[in-house]
Amino acid sequence: MGTPTKRKTLSQNTKIVDEAGPEAKDYTPLQVHFIDFLKMLKSRRDSYLEDPAKEEGLLLLLDKSLYSAYRDCADSGVEEEAKVVLSGAKTDN
Repeated sequence: MGTPTKRKTLSQNTKIVDEAGPEAKDYTPLQVHFIDFLKMLKSRRDSYLEDPAKEEGLLLLLDKSLYSAYRDCADSGVEEEAKVVLSGAKTDN
């Protein structure tokens, strides 16, 4: 069989702390990727909202991308962490 998947600690890699306490959870690289991608999209959307020349069509596309990334997080088992990212609480970006 293959080698075991190396797990990362999300709280160390993306600065999200579990709301239940300071203990860090183990996450797969895919879960870390989904959370990082969600954080990047949220950051871009927040920046775009400040643009005086923003277009509603592009904002709609960003919103749909954010929802898709959120669903990826939920499907991979990190829905609560994704909610923290979207709420803007306890993130490092």
